Amino acid sequence: MERKAESLDFKIDGLLYRLRADENAWYMRKIAQEAEQMISEIKRSNPRSSAQSRSVLALINALDRLYKSFDQISQLESEIKHLREQQAALRSVLNRQQEELDEAKTAVRFYRNLTDRLQESILEAEQKPKKQQVTVLETKQIDLFNEADFELVAKEGK
Repeated sequence: MERKAESLDFKIDGLLYRLRADENAWYMRKIAQEAEQMISEIKRSNPRSSAQSRSVLALINALDRLYKSFDQISQLESEIKHLREQQAALRSVLNRQQEELDEAKTAVRFYRNLTDRLQESILEAEQKPKKQQVTVLETKQIDLFNEADFELVAKEGK
């Protein structure tokens, strides 16, 4: 949908101007009021200035504001770029820490399982006469620890 150009009359520094633009009336009023305010400030500080010199000074002030805004935008863009780089670095650290946490959880599950199996061996050995208890426990522990060593070596080899 194409926007129809609007035109409005404004008085700036005592002269009537017709502004015509594709912008809405509110925006054009805002711009005209800002221009009138800038020229009025110059007129107050230098009452003997001509309309032409006030207009030129207002233009210079407006361009000064514009270029300062450009500088601010550039600084903000640099800051955004820096923050995005920091964000990427922090994401990388977070991913590494998540991997380490997952590995730690796996190790905890492994050792819980090992502990459960050792406790089962102890309960089983307690059911047998004293001489057989030592033999059963030693054999089970040796098997379990050999299995644990094998799994640790396999994980370290990854």
